[in-house]
Amino acid sequence: MLYVLLIMSPSYFIIYAYLHLVWQMFSFYFDGYAHGLFTVVCKNRGKCNVIILAFILLCFQILVTVLYILNYCSAKFLVDLETLINFTIPTMVIISICYLDCKFSGVPQIGQFRARLLLLKNAVSIWSATRMTRAIISFWDNNLVYGLLDGSSKHKSADKD
Repeated sequence: MLYVLLIMSPSYFIIYAYLHLVWQMFSFYFDGYAHGLFTVVCKNRGKCNVIILAFILLCFQILVTVLYILNYCSAKFLVDLETLINFTIPTMVIISICYLDCKFSGVPQIGQFRARLLLLKNAVSIWSATRMTRAIISFWDNNLVYGLLDGSSKHKSADKD
């Protein structure tokens, strides 16, 4: 059981680091455009949405991990959940980037934020692509992970005998 949690925990941290990067990008969006129009239209909803998403994800992952520890769900479920998260969150982020770019394409941007925002958008785009690639590759390497997890559980039961 501990083995499975040790395999899954780095992925949890990577997802939270990704969400932090997205939050930084949204902060630059909200701070980098003409403040009068932007505060009337958005009222910082994007930054709050990322914080709420991260909190819900954290609570959900804690709940699923506790359910796994109490043997209410399997390791396969944890791996499948990670694959789902690695696919849905970047998809939502890419859609939100496209939405913000389209919505505020004509709004003047403060010069000091232009280069930072471009750099963050590139970083988020690359990270989104790698998370989605990881989710797609997970369809093929999940069999390997399941075999590893089954092998470790068979190994434990053989050690007990």
